[in-house]
Amino acid sequence: MNQRLLFLIFNGEIKFLTSNIMDHREWYKSLGGSDADYDTVIRGFILDNKIIFVRGPKLSYDSEVVEVAKQCGPLIRQQLANPDLIVCCGVVPGENGDKWEPLMIVKEDPPTSPPEAAPAVALQQPANLGAQTAGKIIEFNSKFDDPMFVMYAVRFSLIMIIVSILNKMFLIARHRFSLENTLLVLLMIAQLVGLFLSIRAYKKNDSKFKIYGLITSASSFLMLNFIDIIIGSLNLIFIVDQTIIVNLMKSVEDAYRKYKATRKK
Repeated sequence: MNQRLLFLIFNGEIKFLTSNIMDHREWYKSLGGSDADYDTVIRGFILDNKIIFVRGPKLSYDSEVVEVAKQCGPLIRQQLANPDLIVCCGVVPGENGDKWEPLMIVKEDPPTSPPEAAPAVALQQPANLGAQTAGKIIEFNSKFDDPMFVMYAVRFSLIMIIVSILNKMFLIARHRFSLENTLLVLLMIAQLVGLFLSIRAYKKNDSKFKIYGLITSASSFLMLNFIDIIIGSLNLIFIVDQTIIVNLMKSVEDAYRKYKATRKK
């Protein structure tokens, strides 16, 4: 692949720009992104048979960029029907026309099962560009086919598990939750098992996550505890529309990253 292909992660989706009329920043803003948030976006390009993931003004990488590269790299290979693409992170910037070398090559884990068929792709154009000048954008609209979406879904369930366990420890210490109460113990087990099974379902793109989510929500509501009711409500929202929670988590993550950047200054 000799022609440079830009990509970025936007709202948990992988997008590609098959045109050189815009740079990453202009493209991100055309999608509705804020200029202030741009340096937090994981983006990159494909050139010379390499998929290069970067973040920030120095085109560097961190542990999250590496993790995203490991998850998204195989999907990009599959979508572009090019199994020989090498996944990399960071790049040494050079002059226009120079060959920009990656900072590292990602060591990928071997696949445990054959990849599923690639999801359908949709074509659209940036909203603020004319039809004659806008480049095509390939947008992956699938949800649990998207590794970024799965990553946030798993994080959501792990957070709920941690909050649930801490809440039970607090209630036990306050003598408001008795391990001798068989019904409460069974509800607690059902809640935690539902969350763990949900994580498994997300990773396997299994629609049973809705059943597991309902088990988690029902058991949480029946425990009649404020924190458990919140856990049940959030799980119920996630079952109805996963993007609400995923986008909320991403917004919180981006806000925290900007806060850290401000503190460093």
